[in-house]
Amino acid sequence: MLFQIIGRLKARGIGIIYVSHHLTEVFRIADRVTVLRDGRLVTTRRAAETSIDQVILDMIGRRPAALKSAAIERGAPILAGRGLFRRGEFAAIDLVLHQGEVVGLAGLIGARRSELARTLAGILPPSRRHDRAS
Repeated sequence: MLFQIIGRLKARGIGIIYVSHHLTEVFRIADRVTVLRDGRLVTTRRAAETSIDQVILDMIGRRPAALKSAAIERGAPILAGRGLFRRGEFAAIDLVLHQGEVVGLAGLIGARRSELARTLAGILPPSRRHDRAS
C-alpha cells in the first residue's frame, strides 16, 4: 500500500525522500539513490545506472564479498524465553539468545515490543499458564 501511495505522489510530481537499508525496496521505487556514511554524502546516482552491490560498496567502503568471513561459533545460551507471554500484551514466544549474538526487536508503536523487552529483562513479570485466557 505504501508503494502505491508513493507511486501516486510521484506521478503528481511530488518529491519523496525514502530512507531505508532495504535496498530492494529502494530500487523498486527510487529514481535516484543517495548514500550517506558517517553523516557525510558519499554519492548520488540514478537508480537505473547503479546496482545494489555498488550501493553496498558506497555504504560500507569495501566490496560486499569482503564482508564474508568464517562462520561465527555461537556461545552458550544466556537468555531464554520459551512459551513466554503476557496476557493482553503479547502471545507466547520462544526466544534463545546465545553469547555473542545481537537480537533486535522491531515493530510499530503499539506493537508491544517494549513490553516484550521489559519482560525479557525481568522488569515485567510474564503471565503464568493458568492466567492465560481460554
